[in-house]
Amino acid sequence: LMIVSEYYGHCITVLDREGKKMKSFGSLGSVRGQFIYPSDIAVTSNRTILVGDSSNHRIQELTMEGECITCIGEEGNGPLQFQYPMGITINITTGQVFVVDYKNDRIQVLN
Repeated sequence: LMIVSEYYGHCITVLDREGKKMKSFGSLGSVRGQFIYPSDIAVTSNRTILVGDSSNHRIQELTMEGECITCIGEEGNGPLQFQYPMGITINITTGQVFVVDYKNDRIQVLN
């Protein structure tokens, strides 16, 4: 599988090995499971999807079916606050999540 964030489509799309669309989830908005410019994704060892929901200033954790498990963060410059989270990656050894917090000029580390 390949999972991509569609920045201008405000959704997450799952493709098969041949690149054919299997499903998409999410839409434009700010409630759980909706996105405003999803910028990046990372898949956890538990097979959940972390999404940098940039203009909602949060990280969403989704199931592979697209159901929102949790939302982390809000707009601001304190701990667990973001201003346009634009990149996300996971250290597979430690499980730590690294988030590029664009307008705050920092990388936040989530455990």
